Amino acid sequence: MAENNEQGKARRPLNENDKRIRRTKQNIRNALFRILEQKSLDQVTVTEIVRTADINRSTFYFYYEDINDLFQQTEQEIFDTFTREVVATDAKFESKEEFIAYLTRYLDFCRENYIVCKFVTSNRCNNDLADKIREQLQKTIPNSRRIYDEKDPRQYLTTFAISAFLFSILEWMDDGMRIETKEMAEFLTEAYVSGSAFVKCRRGES
Repeated sequence: MAENNEQGKARRPLNENDKRIRRTKQNIRNALFRILEQKSLDQVTVTEIVRTADINRSTFYFYYEDINDLFQQTEQEIFDTFTREVVATDAKFESKEEFIAYLTRYLDFCRENYIVCKFVTSNRCNNDLADKIREQLQKTIPNSRRIYDEKDPRQYLTTFAISAFLFSILEWMDDGMRIETKEMAEFLTEAYVSGSAFVKCRRGES
């Protein structure tokens, strides 16, 4: 990452709604995460990015100052997209259908951002984006830590469920996402409900 920013200072404000811009940035982003499957961020170079993304070096510097800028912008953009497209601020999770709808949005998000989500889920202990998404999940769905006493082991029901969701979703992605998102969401919801976590967290039962 010691390569110099040759043209970063010439960058202009971008129209993020332009499909060509979104497509180019996604191409660069995907190149980054493909490379990160093989090496750490501090070993990635702009040369590798432009070769993998099949773009000109000047194109990279039109959008980003350096690799760190690319990674930081990508994390923020992905999290903003996740918050906008997945999280429903008015969700109360008073029915299985509402929970299914939430998980379907989450799985659709994973399908549409496959390369990034696979990296994040596989390396969830080693990146800020995974932590932010996990924290958002814990804030959004019924949380057992707000229901049960700190000495009651059932306070960990939500933590257990989220971990199970993430591992199941990772394996689903590894298998090529052959199962439709709605069907997968119905399965995960049923597993959560059958384990009593959903009902008890929703009602505050002990």
